[in-house]
Amino acid sequence: MLQRWRHVRQFLPHLFKTMEFQANEAGQPILEAWQFLQSIEGVRKPNWSSVPLRVVTTKSWWRLLVDENGEMNRKAYTFCVLQALRSGLRRRDVFVSPSRRWGKERSSVIAGRSLENR
Repeated sequence: MLQRWRHVRQFLPHLFKTMEFQANEAGQPILEAWQFLQSIEGVRKPNWSSVPLRVVTTKSWWRLLVDENGEMNRKAYTFCVLQALRSGLRRRDVFVSPSRRWGKERSSVIAGRSLENR
C-alpha cells in the first residue's frame, strides 16, 4: 500500500482544497486527523507533537506508523487517515454537505424525505 504514495500525492492536495468534511460524534477522530493532514500539507518537516492518534485503531497501523527511532511515518499516517475517512463515509460518521450520496443521513429524514426516495 505504501508503494502507492505517488498516486495519492497526485490527488490529495486537490482533495484538501475542494472537499470540506463534517462529522458526527463518532467521526470526530477522523475529522481531526483529516484537518491535521490539511495543516501539514506542503510542510517538509511537520511538528508531530500534536498529531491526533485516536484514528489509529489497530496494532498493524501502529507498527507502520512509528519506526524504530520513534519517528512518525507520514506516508503510513496518511494512508491510515484515508482508510478511516473511507470507512467513516460509508458508515456516515463523516459526510460532505451538501451531497446526496455522502451527506448527513438524518438531514434528509428530518426534512421529510425518506432515504428510499433518493
